[in-house]
Amino acid sequence: MRIRGTASQIYDKYCALAHDANASGDRIAAENYLQHAEHYYRIHNANGGANNRGQQKQQQQSKQQDQASQEIPGTGPQPKVEVAEEPAGEKKDEATVETKAEKAAEKDEVEETASAAD
Repeated sequence: MRIRGTASQIYDKYCALAHDANASGDRIAAENYLQHAEHYYRIHNANGGANNRGQQKQQQQSKQQDQASQEIPGTGPQPKVEVAEEPAGEKKDEATVETKAEKAAEKDEVEETASAAD
């Protein structure tokens, strides 16, 4: 005879057989069925526990994603920006550093004054 079904189904089957054997007065058969039921109960917990942990992990991840989507943009962890240092001999004072926009504005002024002088 081959036992078919999941560990949970087999556990339930042996519990029912144990109940029937006990009701008919056969305590030996009832104990035998209960021992078999206990075996499948342990298998069910061993397999089910692993599945439950996987489900719990997935639920936790989805909860974190939900919380992340509800956060205000820009308030989460920010990336670290590394600033390249200039060589020791070439350090410039912040006041003397010109931006590209300032240089472009000066160039435009020079061109305007040159064209106005013509």
